[in-house]
Amino acid sequence: MPQWLRAFLGLVFCVALCAGAACAARYLASFGLESAWFEEVHKPTWMPTVEFCVQLWFFFFATMALALWWVWLVKGFTHEVMPYTSFGVQLLLNTGWPALFFAFHDLRASFLESLMLGLAVLVTAIFFYRVRPWAAALLAPYAAWSGFFVALNYSLWNSNA
Repeated sequence: MPQWLRAFLGLVFCVALCAGAACAARYLASFGLESAWFEEVHKPTWMPTVEFCVQLWFFFFATMALALWWVWLVKGFTHEVMPYTSFGVQLLLNTGWPALFFAFHDLRASFLESLMLGLAVLVTAIFFYRVRPWAAALLAPYAAWSGFFVALNYSLWNSNA
């Protein structure tokens, strides 16, 4: 297989993987985004709008796909699985958070899950940095948002307990 075709197919796979996770997260969020429960949740004044968050997550899923692709271009499918494992863990945590928050209305669990997600994003960035620093740089905005996201989840849990 020509190198350009291999690279293109790898990009298609990475985009499809992250797009699939984004669609699953959006589907899980749909259980509560437009519900009376979400309207009644006490939100901090500094909480971004839902529309802003949707746009931001689109950006994050796109940068995740590109970062994964850049790592895959260097590593391929080798015996070194930690970059891929950490990426998979953070992607699953990312996809699962809307279920805890919007479907199950469990603010405590969604806060704890956001802590695990933030840690998983940092671990992924570290593994990606060791392979390709620019791949980790693509995850930097996502990692920064994860810190904000933890604070937001704590505030939501604390003010609605």
